[in-house]
Amino acid sequence: MKSTILKSLWGLGGTSTPCFISGSPRSGTTWILEVLEKIAEARIHWEPLNWHLYNSAYDRSTDPLNWMRPNEETLENHPELAQELSRILKGGVPSKPAMMRIAHLSAIQNAVRLVSAKDTVVKFVFAQRALSWMAKNTAGKGCVILRHPMSVVSSQYHHPYRPDGKWAQHPEWTDEVICASHPMVSLLEATQYSALERLMKIDLLPEGRLAITACLDMLAALNSPEAKQKYAFVAYESLLGSPENFLKLANFLDLRIKVQPTVEELRKRSRTTSDQNKNSGTARLSCEARDQIQMIIDELGLGFYKQDGSLDHAALKALKLPNLISD
Repeated sequence: MKSTILKSLWGLGGTSTPCFISGSPRSGTTWILEVLEKIAEARIHWEPLNWHLYNSAYDRSTDPLNWMRPNEETLENHPELAQELSRILKGGVPSKPAMMRIAHLSAIQNAVRLVSAKDTVVKFVFAQRALSWMAKNTAGKGCVILRHPMSVVSSQYHHPYRPDGKWAQHPEWTDEVICASHPMVSLLEATQYSALERLMKIDLLPEGRLAITACLDMLAALNSPEAKQKYAFVAYESLLGSPENFLKLANFLDLRIKVQPTVEELRKRSRTTSDQNKNSGTARLSCEARDQIQMIIDELGLGFYKQDGSLDHAALKALKLPNLISD
């Protein structure tokens, strides 16, 4: 009943073409979405490709659909999936899993926003390898979040999960699931990146397996001519404590600003992120893991990320991304 009501409310608002945020899991997309949601008073479409998170019956270690990252070839061979993604990016009503997230957010002000907000922001963590298709087949603007793979992996591997009050590894990133599912390499990527053959012969740590997946997610975006021309590329590190860069991002996405962002707003604890120093995560990795991840980063040509967890902004700018937001 609640889902039906919310779907009806959704159909009353959102007259503009949605924009979207894309990034690897644990790359900061939720934090960025929540700031944009606040300052633009936009409504959100939460993880439409990430439906499996809402059904605990799926076996994360064996179900291949659980880990599907659709690329251009996948979408061309599965027209029903392509049609659904296109529908979402034209402002279509969310499916039930996404509505569950919206229901969780639906305090009175958010319920009102479903009707009153004219801007919609879609958030993806499994769309990085579909960006070329999205740029060719959909009209809306989007942004790609770039975050140091070492920080991404640390956040994945140490993501807090307390189903019974005790800390445990998050079920998405247990050693069993990581070894069964990562690195996620398509046949095209296996031939596209010669370094992968060398990397796959190494005795990879779980963190190294995750790092290859995260790097390939990023490379899919950086090596897409269509995505580079159409979408903004945003260095996560450039948004920390920078209301000005958040405004640049919001303006690029054509979001109507209702509330000016502040440093305090950026630091505020969100539903899934904390107000701790967001650069501190790499310290949770062992020296061996950091060394292996940095080797993977360098082998795959992402050397603008350094072993101390920093980003070489000059090296990133040398890639000449037309819509780059970076210090």
